[in-house]
Amino acid sequence: MAGFLGIGDFTKEGPGVNKNGAKKKRFFAFWEIFWRKKGKLILINVLYLVCCLPLVTIGPATAGLMLVLRNMANEQPTFESSDFFDGFRKNFKQAFPVGLLFTLLFAVDLFGVWFYSQMAAERAEMKTLAMIAMIVLFGVFFILLFMSFYVYLLMVTCNLKFKPLMKNAFILSLVALKTNILTALSMIGLLALFLLPMFLYVSLYPLSVILLVLYGASLPGLAVAFNSYPYITKYVTDPYYEEHADERKTPTEEAIFEDQTGKDEKN
Repeated sequence: MAGFLGIGDFTKEGPGVNKNGAKKKRFFAFWEIFWRKKGKLILINVLYLVCCLPLVTIGPATAGLMLVLRNMANEQPTFESSDFFDGFRKNFKQAFPVGLLFTLLFAVDLFGVWFYSQMAAERAEMKTLAMIAMIVLFGVFFILLFMSFYVYLLMVTCNLKFKPLMKNAFILSLVALKTNILTALSMIGLLALFLLPMFLYVSLYPLSVILLVLYGASLPGLAVAFNSYPYITKYVTDPYYEEHADERKTPTEEAIFEDQTGKDEKN
């Protein structure tokens, strides 16, 4: 299984992956992709930041970002600007409420952690209850984080309505728990690397800002797509195509299938 920045291996082929090509260790494959795409990662990072400026568009912007990063992680041809805005536009109806929902849930969860930490500090008789509540809230936080690794990748890959979209994201957050933990650690490590200059020397604060503007979303996002998308292939798209062989796409086509519960468009 994929691990920290791609350590590990998947035997499943993904779209755009040459099954006859020499297999590299995923750690080195990840950094090779980064090196080859470093300029394009800057472009989509800037696009993402600009489109996220009105916070209400964070969902559609993330859908556009993950569409491009999924293609990069699978070494498919990418047209960064057009693919980003295609992902933004085509998934807006679903990504908009999903983005707001996750933002709200994260905010409420973190407020709850702060609230119960204050209770534990100020009211000794409530300390045990407050600590239990904080542990539960931390668990909820990580489940939400792990779900976010999959929800946008599923959104831009599969034609799922809201309920099956969230259900699949939740299941994958548990099925791939080990990889999700390591992916989260990789994201923390990358963000810490970006912030390191300002913590070493205050005068290097501008360097940290520059690194965040250049790669703050795109590089951690690439790690998410690189590690998480193989699970979507393994547990979602491959099983579907095994049952619907006549709908199998060629490796150069997008793997998109419709929710089997209905033919309606995304909600």
